[in-house]
Amino acid sequence: MVFQHKIEVKNTLSSPVELRKWKLEENTKWCLNNLDMEIRNSGLTYIDTITDRVFKQKANDNNRAFVRAVCHCILNSEHEGIKLDEDYIEDLMNNYLVLEVFLFLYLLKIIYI
Repeated sequence: MVFQHKIEVKNTLSSPVELRKWKLEENTKWCLNNLDMEIRNSGLTYIDTITDRVFKQKANDNNRAFVRAVCHCILNSEHEGIKLDEDYIEDLMNNYLVLEVFLFLYLLKIIYI
């Protein structure tokens, strides 16, 4: 289990009502809102740990964007259910990759936000 806040395991056979209730639980919201939090002085964030478990080799930007999109698809109460929706995942991945580029350029002082 990656998260210190244990959340109940769900699958695609769970009812929509059950999934909605689960996504609104405090522990589930905590997991979504703390993906970028460092795990107990490990130097790794929750999202880094999940990515490392999914991709055994060194993950690239697309891999990281995919894992983040999947986490949001599963944990975010604004997205119905937990089935992976290809269009939803692709849109989120593109948003994350664009944000990374803007952040990189901002840090290099090439653009101003």
